[in-house]
Amino acid sequence: IFILIFELFNFWLAMKITAGIRTYVNAEGLYSKGQKEAYNGLLKYYTSRDEVDYNEFLMKLENHNFSARDFRLELN
Repeated sequence: IFILIFELFNFWLAMKITAGIRTYVNAEGLYSKGQKEAYNGLLKYYTSRDEVDYNEFLMKLENHNFSARDFRLELN
């Protein structure tokens, strides 16, 4: 019985760790996606020099700003 209880606890702990890793990878993906979209918007503005493209870049930068606080909340 002790071994079964120990293994159950071990399984529970492994699932908690796995969920944390999965959340970390998801948050890192969101951060990378935001950076990529902002960079592409800035590149579009650089080639066109249109003020509308620059405003779109700023909107993307504001919408996908994944700060450290948001990252910690996502992990929790």
